[in-house]
Amino acid sequence: MTTSQDSRGDHAPQRILGSQDVHNLGQAMLTLAAELWIVRDRMMVLEHVLGEQGMDVAALVDRHVPDAALQAKLDAERKRIMKALTDALLDDGNTSGVFER
Repeated sequence: MTTSQDSRGDHAPQRILGSQDVHNLGQAMLTLAAELWIVRDRMMVLEHVLGEQGMDVAALVDRHVPDAALQAKLDAERKRIMKALTDALLDDGNTSGVFER
């Protein structure tokens, strides 16, 4: 919180974020946390299932270089996630709070 001088010369606290901004920030954080959990859950299950088949995929993933088609899919997904977060931050109070697929 910053301060500003009022007409009497007193320093009064000045709000940086309004209540709607705080709501939007909270909504964006919850949206991001939900998306992160989905990704982590699927990754952990996949690693477990492949591990049961004798495949240690961590090293394979670390060495992998995506081809153009996969890179395009990765780029599109990154943009979708960033748009969802930006929409939540800039929302006027009518956000659904979930990523749309």
